[in-house]
Amino acid sequence: MRLEYIHGKLTYIIDTLHCIDNKYKGSCYCLHKLAYELANLGNIVYIFSEPIYQHSNIRVIPCYSENFFNDNFIKSYRWDQFEFDIFKTVSVYTQITWGNPFGTHFNTRWLLHDCEDEKFNSFGENDLVCNFGNFKTPKEINQQKLTIFDYQLDNFYDKKLETRKGFGHILHKKTPDWANSFLQKFESVEIPHHNGLNNIDYLNDEFNKYEYILTFDDKTYYTSIANLCGAKSIILNEDQNLSPTEYRLQNPTNMFGVSYGLNDIEWSRKTLHLVRDHLSELKKIDYKTVVNFNNYWYDKLSKT
Repeated sequence: MRLEYIHGKLTYIIDTLHCIDNKYKGSCYCLHKLAYELANLGNIVYIFSEPIYQHSNIRVIPCYSENFFNDNFIKSYRWDQFEFDIFKTVSVYTQITWGNPFGTHFNTRWLLHDCEDEKFNSFGENDLVCNFGNFKTPKEINQQKLTIFDYQLDNFYDKKLETRKGFGHILHKKTPDWANSFLQKFESVEIPHHNGLNNIDYLNDEFNKYEYILTFDDKTYYTSIANLCGAKSIILNEDQNLSPTEYRLQNPTNMFGVSYGLNDIEWSRKTLHLVRDHLSELKKIDYKTVVNFNNYWYDKLSKT
């Protein structure tokens, strides 16, 4: 496939390859939201899966995935050839991508999770490293803040139901072996969150049923969704070396409405009403990180 380059704009290639088979992962929402915001700033953005957020400046490159099985499961991708101005194009990869498969001169590594040593060593020495939050790298390096997310503030709300009671829980990442027996003490009911990935009404209904939502995942937006629906969130299995205040400073999305451990419940009770306004402010701050990111590459590439 031959695509015409539009002069006078930057071009971004955003690695959405792993979104082909599961576009509802949190990282995919981040990548697609970044694609939309960069496109909305007037850039041309190439992606490899159907956009979650439509924009006329977003171009989808036809791509195909293949599964291989030897000692390990391996997924490989092939995509149609496309043309771009090598002096005006920036690739954006996450921490899970090996090397530089698109062969661009200018690259960004966007950390949406802690970065493994082997993947880190495949980065180029001149790559710009951006961090969504406070994710770890094998060694200290200069990083730029880049945070963009769809907070879905218009989609989730408290229905003010008098029937709200008890505990519900999300079994997502970081769930320990002893989780089920522990949750039974609270008579907690599991919320099959995957049912709500493409069904907002389902999640709205579920989170409006319970007084508290329990999770073992300390970096999930489900805690904030629960807050928007009027439930108080509790993160279990917390790091004993990290105080609730330290946790909140490192995870500003969970600043209000979220208890870091069972001994922190009073905080979620007294701050739940602050969540919506707080997330609205974070949305504005996040957008500034995208503008700063775009300005960085515009300034750099204008000198080439």
